[in-house]
Amino acid sequence: MKAVVWLWIVLDVLPATAKVFLTSPGQSITIECGEDDIYSNLAWYHKSELIIKIGRNGIPHKGKTEIAVRRTSLQNTNLVINQVKESDAGMFKCEINGKSHEHTLLVATVSATPPGDLLLGSKATLQCQVRGLIGSHVQWKNPFGNPHSGSELNPVTRSHDGSWNCVFSHYGVTYDVKLVVKVTEPAPTTPALNPSASSDGIPDARCTNCVTTLSHDGEPPLGLSWWMWVVIGVACVVLLVLMVTIFCLYKTIKRKKRKLMKMRNGHQPLTPRRYCQCIRPTAAAKLEQRHGRKRQSAPPLQLLLAE
Repeated sequence: MKAVVWLWIVLDVLPATAKVFLTSPGQSITIECGEDDIYSNLAWYHKSELIIKIGRNGIPHKGKTEIAVRRTSLQNTNLVINQVKESDAGMFKCEINGKSHEHTLLVATVSATPPGDLLLGSKATLQCQVRGLIGSHVQWKNPFGNPHSGSELNPVTRSHDGSWNCVFSHYGVTYDVKLVVKVTEPAPTTPALNPSASSDGIPDARCTNCVTTLSHDGEPPLGLSWWMWVVIGVACVVLLVLMVTIFCLYKTIKRKKRKLMKMRNGHQPLTPRRYCQCIRPTAAAKLEQRHGRKRQSAPPLQLLLAE
């Protein structure tokens, strides 16, 4: 009877319809409340801190924590968390219409050290960290699905290439997070060129990645190719023709200016002077003719007296 009572007490303490949500940092996740969309009172808590609360008046009231102010929103009765952080892991409680529902958020991070592709024959370490996990340990499984003891790969082989799974359990439920490992071969080392092993600039046949430098006879002048020299030559010719044209124009303009100055100074008139010749009688001839007419018109004095 005592055992039955104790079992009833334990079941009553456990939250109804508790769920576990698994995500990774930087992702977005929706935590379901577990009740219908119709409610009169709704409140969400992270651990013991208020995230958001809506009363009968329908006005939301947010808490003062960073997750409440910046990265959470409601979708009906569900809580949406954006840009999940490791500190977000833990218990979330939804209180709706007088009922309480507690859920757990697990934030898992998997990586390999060193990051990036693993070199064949090197040493690497697999890391799996699950925040919000209580009373459990993680274990790695290789790409073939077999458990791997520890987290070190020493040395890295081709069989390590593929998808690794970080496996853990929470309240009897098993979860896994995938990590893709890529194994590559190290780059081949380039042997140094031995001058004594070759002659006339030809590398030794045993050197596979050697670079031969050209002799001075085979190099173009000043390291420029032939077409660049052609462009330079054409540019020089064009510049020379332009200078000659400018010089000739200068001389022509100067010569015309000098000729114009001479013309203005009277040394060389523009047109020869021409004088007009009149066919009318001169002033003296007109005066004599006028006096002669007067003399002829007047009768002689003696003749008048005689009469």
